[in-house]
Amino acid sequence: GSVADIAILIVDIGEGFKPQTIQSIQVLEKNNTPFIIVGNKIDRIHHWETIRGRSSWKSWTEQSKDVQKTADSHYFKLLGQVAQHSRFNLTKYWEGIKDFDIKNDRLFVPMSAKEGEGLQDLLFVILAMAEKFARKDLVINDEDIAEGYVLESREEVGLGKTIDIVLTKGTIHVG
Repeated sequence: GSVADIAILIVDIGEGFKPQTIQSIQVLEKNNTPFIIVGNKIDRIHHWETIRGRSSWKSWTEQSKDVQKTADSHYFKLLGQVAQHSRFNLTKYWEGIKDFDIKNDRLFVPMSAKEGEGLQDLLFVILAMAEKFARKDLVINDEDIAEGYVLESREEVGLGKTIDIVLTKGTIHVG
């Protein structure tokens, strides 16, 4: 949470928040990290008609009224959980992206990872938030000693020991 500029919380839209989701929100709030909530498995809503690659906004509006009502009930359940465990409002991204307020709002993106429905919506929201919250003060000086966070270390066949890092200062050079 302290390393990320933006976070994405993926929640099964049918099941809602789990203890680890609530814990993640608490960490993100503590670090003032903006986040997106993805309601995954939208295709599992009874009678949801999925079209691979379709926008989730378009998909949501093209469903039958009964299916929209069911989808809305899942969204309102998440909305209530956000209100219970967070200080933020949850807004469907197509209703709130223009008036997004970092202090009060978090965006909701429904999608089906399995079918790819809503994936372009998630990418759009990530890019919009990245642009909105890009750090203007970030300056990389090649002379600074490298600093960062190690995310993972492992043995790679043919390479040996490797690490995945987030570099926050300086530059790493061979040798």
